Amino acid sequence: MDSTALLCACCDLEQVIYPFTEYLREGEQKHISFIADYFSKHTTEFNENKLVKASNAASMFYLTGVTLDNGYHVVAYLDITPFRTFNQMVNGVLAALLVLSGLVVTTVGIRMNGGIHKTIRSFCSYTECIGNGNYSTPQVTSRYLELNQLSRSMAEMSGKIAGYDAKQKEFFQNVSHELRTPLMSIQGYAEGIMTGVFEDPKEAAEIIAGESKAMAELVAEILYLSRLDRDMQPLAKRDVEIGDLLEEAIERVKMVSRNHGKTIRYSGLKSPACIYGDREKLITAIINILSNCIRYAKACVTIEARTEAGILILTIADDGEGINPMDLPHIFERFYMGKDGHAGIGLAITKEIVEYHQGTVAAMNGENGAVFTICLKTVKQKVSYPELPETG
Repeated sequence: MDSTALLCACCDLEQVIYPFTEYLREGEQKHISFIADYFSKHTTEFNENKLVKASNAASMFYLTGVTLDNGYHVVAYLDITPFRTFNQMVNGVLAALLVLSGLVVTTVGIRMNGGIHKTIRSFCSYTECIGNGNYSTPQVTSRYLELNQLSRSMAEMSGKIAGYDAKQKEFFQNVSHELRTPLMSIQGYAEGIMTGVFEDPKEAAEIIAGESKAMAELVAEILYLSRLDRDMQPLAKRDVEIGDLLEEAIERVKMVSRNHGKTIRYSGLKSPACIYGDREKLITAIINILSNCIRYAKACVTIEARTEAGILILTIADDGEGINPMDLPHIFERFYMGKDGHAGIGLAITKEIVEYHQGTVAAMNGENGAVFTICLKTVKQKVSYPELPETG
């Protein structure tokens, strides 16, 4: 039987005329019986030419019908049971997929949550090891890209902290050595004076005074560097005339150079120029380089200043043996002990001061010794006009 058929019934609706029910299969007979029964109970709905949906537990139909003049009723029906079955199947599949998706998401979430928790615990242990000074702890690995990036950053941080810690320990060892040597000398000469070993105590007292002065200078440099680190001395910037700055720096080390039998040659600027900075700190930076050059020069230290494209180029050179090539890349590093056994604290301070002024400092070996170059931005010199008297 087709999905759409005609059902004819007697006027009393108790006998189906067509199709012939005795020729129908059992299932089709049940369909015809259900439709006839539904039609007999809801005849008024069909009189309004409506499309009616009728269904039971097993089947579903769309029905419409008309009443003929002779009292017979013609009912057209469409069996939509397969569509309902398909819809139920689709809903069942969707429900199953929804449940399956929920299970998958829940399982993945639980696994990810457990993995993240495990990784975070590893990070906690890793940072605790770093905090305890164990910088050789293996890097934490994770299957998550972001956590691996975090792990690499922490490993780089650990390496930098380890390097800084090693340099700091080395620095304190070097400083201890630097302080121990003059202290032992002071102690020896003091005991000699006490026991009457020296016929002339004045000579021993001069040595004690010299060693004490050297220790005081070393401690002052260490404290100065520490204050720079903690920014305890804010920069008091103002316009500074370069010629005056260099002349004052030279004046402060002139006595030291004379005592060492060294001369200082200064080639000034052709025209006045200014830089914007902290005068005292810049003088300290220049003096540190001058002192270093005086220490290693044979006879002369040369200072040359010039400006190019708004940049001050200050060159300080000595006629000594130059800087050990092994030390050259490190002489401005903090806590670095050179091959000659001298800790370059003064040069580290110079580097800090120059960089605070957005400048650069470099060192190299020239033809006749070491050459230091400082570069700083110049500013236009402000012109001050005399105040005019008030007029009434």
